[in-house]
Formats: sequence, structure tokens, C-alpha cells
Amino acid sequence: MTMRRILFVDDEANVLEGLRDALRERRDEWDMVFAQSAEDALAALDATRFDVVVSDMQMPGVNGVDFLRHIREQHPEIVRIVLTGNGAYAESLRSAPFAHQFLAKPCSADELYADVERTASLRARLARRPGA
Repeated sequence: MTMRRILFVDDEANVLEGLRDALRERRDEWDMVFAQSAEDALAALDATRFDVVVSDMQMPGVNGVDFLRHIREQHPEIVRIVLTGNGAYAESLRSAPFAHQFLAKPCSADELYADVERTASLRARLARRPGA
């Protein structure tokens, strides 16, 4: 199994730290990068290849919808997962055309892991299909 490169994006440092702690045992399977803004995430995307982006929707500066739209246009091969609080429901709906999966905060590390793996595996299988 190849190591997946996952980019986590959230403007709240404590959320990113919580994800880093909760997913620490996945370091042998995932190469994880944590960005505290969409701008930092876009710079990371320009610098290296990622398999999956897990992003919050409500961020200052570049919002989640514009961020995911950019990824879909510039990096269509990347799996895009929204991890958002209940208060961002309307924003999440606006991002529907640009995301593959939606998860509600709080989300357990096991649930996040399972959803990322399932979505990324499906995306990889579809990419290998003839004519895909």
C-alpha cells in the first residue's frame, strides 16, 4: 500500500492540533500536512502533490467554496473532503459541486480515517478504469 499524502486545512489551530494528535497513529500510512489558511494550503498544493484535501468551509480570506473550486479546476485528481460544523450547512451546500465527501465536526479519528480511505480508494479505482 502506498502512503497517501493528505492536506488538512482549517483556520483554527486547535482543530488542526486535535487532528494531528488524533491521527498520530496513521503516520505510517499517511503523510499529513496541516495548513491554517486556504492561502497556505494553495502554496502547499503548488509545492507538492496530494491525494486528498480535508478542508473546513468557513475560513477568513479565501473561503472554502472558492478553495475547493480552485482545487477541482487545478488539481481534479485530488479527493476533496469537507469537514465542517453544523453552523456552516448553507456554505456546505454551496460547495457540493466541488466536494466528494462531507463530514460533520466533531468527527472521530476512526470515522475520518475510514471516509478518507474509502473515498480515495474509489477515486483511484475510477481513475484506473479504461476511458475514465
